[in-house]
Amino acid sequence: MTLSLCTVMLTQSYILISVFPYSGYLAMHLIPGLNSDDAGNYAGLVSSSFMIGRTLSSFEWGRASDKYGRKKVIQALLLLLAAFSVLFGMAPTMRLALFWRCMLGASNGIMSSVKTVLSEYPRGDKKLEK
Repeated sequence: MTLSLCTVMLTQSYILISVFPYSGYLAMHLIPGLNSDDAGNYAGLVSSSFMIGRTLSSFEWGRASDKYGRKKVIQALLLLLAAFSVLFGMAPTMRLALFWRCMLGASNGIMSSVKTVLSEYPRGDKKLEK
């Protein structure tokens, strides 16, 4: 169980930071006529849109994990992360790329659920063993 939770956290971290090296090139590709001097502003938008989505949804994902169970929420979030990652990668415009990146952030409530599971696991919580 601990290995799978570590893998989930690694996946979450990778999705957060994987866009940093190429976000400037992505902006130049998606916005015709954009030069490299101005690409940094748009690269920052791509990077920060993830955190905006995450900020707006983290509390609700915590409530959902309390109501429906942490395992189900983590599984749903991983499925959403996979789908939104593909949609972000295939976005034909900057506007859609920002939207899908924000949705990636909105579906990234994994951290609070995993931390809660890790704090409950050593106590022998019977709900976690199912």
